[in-house]
Amino acid sequence: MLEIKCPFKRRDSTLWKTVAEGRLPEHYQWQVQHQLMVTKAEVADVYVFDGTEGLLLEVQPQADTWPRIQDGWDAFMRCVRDAQAPQLTARRTHPG
Repeated sequence: MLEIKCPFKRRDSTLWKTVAEGRLPEHYQWQVQHQLMVTKAEVADVYVFDGTEGLLLEVQPQADTWPRIQDGWDAFMRCVRDAQAPQLTARRTHPG
């Protein structure tokens, strides 16, 4: 599996700096683990591109995170089924 990111701030981005340290920011880690869960891929290659050069980070599946991802997905699908907006958390705010 391949995930490509092209951060607006290029090498000055938090993403570039974090991948250069050999890890992903938490929100991207959840995204990639979700993709690994769904695809059952053996590995994910995350490529961060600045327009000229890039960094490649190999991410292994962490199956212990998948139940939490599945629980979140199930809760979201209940909202879709019931035509209800998900509850806001401390990390989410209304647009506007």
